[in-house]
Amino acid sequence: KLLAYLAAHGEVLSTQYGDTRVTVHCRIPQKYLGRIQSEDIVIRDRQPAAVAEPADTTSMDDVA
Repeated sequence: KLLAYLAAHGEVLSTQYGDTRVTVHCRIPQKYLGRIQSEDIVIRDRQPAAVAEPADTTSMDDVA
């Protein structure tokens, strides 16, 4: 369900499958992040290195 939600509301850039983890790098509008809730989901802000500032996990556009 989560992968379908990300594809429907954002742009999935890559998906990596590990033994027990799936990492999805995508761009999604912040307004859709509030609907993604689970203790198993980690959302990280990914900014280009040239403009990177200390991570503020409350405001994200690029999500991994």
